[in-house]
Amino acid sequence: MTGIDIMSLLRISPLLAITLLIFVLLAFDLFVRKRGTAAATWLAAGGMALIAVGTLVFASRLASADPIWGGLLRMDMTAVVFISLISTGAAVTLVFASAEPRLARHGEFPILLVSAALGLALMAAAYDLISLYIAMELAGIPLYVLAGFLIHKKTSTEAGLKYFLYGAMSSAVMLYGFSLLYGFSGSMAFPAIASAFSGGSQTLLLCVASLLAVVGFGYKIAAVPFHFWAPDVYEGAPSEVSGFLATVSKAAGFAVLLRFTVIILPALGVTAQVAISVLAVLSMLLGNILAMQQKNAKRLLAYSSIAHAGYLLVGVAAGTAQSASAVFYYLTGYLFTNLAAFALVALAARITGSEDIESFSGLSRRNPRLALMFLVAFLSLAGIPPFAGFAGKLLVFYSAAQAGLNWLVVVGVLNSVLALFYYLNVIKLIYARPAPETQAASALANIGGVKGGLVLCMTAILYFGVFFLPWYDILARAGMMLWN
Repeated sequence: MTGIDIMSLLRISPLLAITLLIFVLLAFDLFVRKRGTAAATWLAAGGMALIAVGTLVFASRLASADPIWGGLLRMDMTAVVFISLISTGAAVTLVFASAEPRLARHGEFPILLVSAALGLALMAAAYDLISLYIAMELAGIPLYVLAGFLIHKKTSTEAGLKYFLYGAMSSAVMLYGFSLLYGFSGSMAFPAIASAFSGGSQTLLLCVASLLAVVGFGYKIAAVPFHFWAPDVYEGAPSEVSGFLATVSKAAGFAVLLRFTVIILPALGVTAQVAISVLAVLSMLLGNILAMQQKNAKRLLAYSSIAHAGYLLVGVAAGTAQSASAVFYYLTGYLFTNLAAFALVALAARITGSEDIESFSGLSRRNPRLALMFLVAFLSLAGIPPFAGFAGKLLVFYSAAQAGLNWLVVVGVLNSVLALFYYLNVIKLIYARPAPETQAASALANIGGVKGGLVLCMTAILYFGVFFLPWYDILARAGMMLWN
């Protein structure tokens, strides 16, 4: 094997490590695992955590602007950062799942989740239409199964079926867009496609092909008008899977969208910026307005996730290295915040016996620590200082203003104010309302791992809200490399 091959293997070592973990989990489930325990889930969580830390520690050695494997992948700093975030999100999700017997006691669950994480990590590094499509399918198929994992629960099987049908439709449309890009450029590689359209010729064709391709990306990030699946799937799927879809899958979708926007869409000029800005406005408005009407906590978080996709699209529309770094930072804080939010909803539902928001009334009197974590998570989602959500929004809106999109920043700020209504309403119910007299409280047991995961998320929410410069400096390098 030549030195170049060895270097290529070293560059994709995080991806190889995730693949190795999948085989280890398969062997563990087949030969070692004790039935009825969460050992496989903890093994997967530990493995993904080690991969996340190792990827960051060796980031400077892994990252390079040069494509590898025949141009299929590009392990630049953007890919390295997102692989680390995806691995972290998977590890935290597995920790939360360890307290849910219907998930943790089945060896298939951690195998499917890690397989989905591998597909999402490949999406972040994809530099070619073929590798991107394969990565999206590798991520999508396990996620369809995970959404319907609770086969004895009608809403879960319904969620899995809906997610599959919407996913199949969006993949078909996206693949048709890819075929148009290939047919008129003669190449699958992103740079070659960009070169073919750079002269300003065939602009209409590029608009149509890009629109079809963006359907697949919009589906992943749950942006309007590709959001229809999100509320039903988030409500029906296990809470841990819903959190994974709302954060980790969304992060990978934005990694792809940013790369596509930076490399291919500049040929469309201001048209692309206007189109993305419109998607941002629609996502913010529709997400926030419909979230205000929800009675189920998971559906509220689903529409909130759609609104957050709109805030992130503000940074994508700005189209600068600074705005890309801001989007990366926003996704970091959002990952820990929303994973915590879904885990807290699951725990509160175990106490109250319901996922309805009204059932959380008086929760602060029965479990003050859980109520405090609700306060931190929802204030962060609302963008209130000193939490990570505020720092992320501040950086995204500032970068958009620097790019001259002042009108879009105003719309974003107004929507952030609008979102306060439903976030603060949940907090008001938890702290100011008495608990229903007819409601029987349930004790929480065997959630030691969940407590650790929540403490990690709370710490990260506070840290990234206050000490944002160290991590932002790394993300600034990722944003600059994305443009090179």
